[in-house]
Amino acid sequence: MPFKERFELLLASGQANEQSVIATKLAIDLVEDHYGIQITEELGASLVNHLATTLKRLLDGRTLSEASDVVWEELRDFPEEYALAESIVAELQKNLKIPLGHDELGFIGIHLCKIKIESAQ
Repeated sequence: MPFKERFELLLASGQANEQSVIATKLAIDLVEDHYGIQITEELGASLVNHLATTLKRLLDGRTLSEASDVVWEELRDFPEEYALAESIVAELQKNLKIPLGHDELGFIGIHLCKIKIESAQ
């Protein structure tokens, strides 16, 4: 299973919980389905780390950082990734029953840009 060791480390360190890991796996499935590729450790480690830890913080009732203008400027050139990030955020909110917020959409979108660029090389 991809990311098995990464998830085990995040769980063992308390940076993730079972709920955030399950939701992260769902998001990775959505990305793989969209691009028609398998997200490898090399391609998806930063997205997995980000989602598993961020979702745990949200589930714990903590607030998140705001996305900078640079994030939104970068996403202007990647409308496909913005749309995919919207879908992922909607699915995560539905499954976790918590709001993720617009800024989180931006952060997920940037990770998707990285995956798109690196998978094309």
